[in-house]
Amino acid sequence: CASLFACKPTAVGLSSITNWEFFEGAVVGLHFAESGRQHILGSGVLVAPGVIMAARHVVEAQEEELKRGDQEIMCSGVTEDGVVLWRCRGVTLVGNTDVAFLMVEAASALPSLLRQVTLTTRMPRLGEQIVIIGVKHHAATPTPIGDEVKMSMMSAVGEVTARYETRRDSVLLPHPCFEISCAASGGMSGGPAFDKDGFLLGLVT
Repeated sequence: CASLFACKPTAVGLSSITNWEFFEGAVVGLHFAESGRQHILGSGVLVAPGVIMAARHVVEAQEEELKRGDQEIMCSGVTEDGVVLWRCRGVTLVGNTDVAFLMVEAASALPSLLRQVTLTTRMPRLGEQIVIIGVKHHAATPTPIGDEVKMSMMSAVGEVTARYETRRDSVLLPHPCFEISCAASGGMSGGPAFDKDGFLLGLVT
C-alpha cells in the first residue's frame, strides 16, 4: 500500500502525499463550517456510498454547535476529476468507541470513478506494518465568497507494537485497538489505518 502513492518526507517521520488522486476521493478532510468560515479538524474515509467513517472525538467536540445549527460538517476528497464535496446529513456515534458514521450527500458533481475502501475486522499481527493517512489543516484565508483552505495529506508507516483485543484502559481507549510506532499530526484523527494490501483495519485515534 505505502509504495503505491508518492510521498515527500517531512519532519518527525511524517510524509506529505503528492498524488492525492491515488485514493480516488476515499480519504476525506472534515470541514466544520460556520458563517462562511471553516476549519478542518479531522479526517475520514468513505466506506460505502454516502457513508464516511470518522473519529467520534472530533465530531463530539463540536456536538453543541452542530445541534444548534451554528455549524455544519462538510467533507472533501480529491479525485483525478478534481475535488469532491460532501454535505453531512446525519451522524451516528457508535457505542463506547471512537467511531462515528457520517451520512453524506454529494454537494458537487460526482467523478467518473469514486472509490470506497474495503474493511477487514482482523486484528493485525505484532510487528506488522501499518500505513496511516490523514489531512492536515494549514490555513483558511477569508475571501469575498468564503474561506480559501490550505491543507496537505499526510502519511506515516509504523509497526504494530501492542494489541488490545478488549480495551486498553477504561477512560481514553475503552475499546479494542492497537498501537503502532509512528508519528501522527493534528487533523489526522479519524484517518484510515491500512495494511499492506490496502484493507482498512481501523482509524487514527
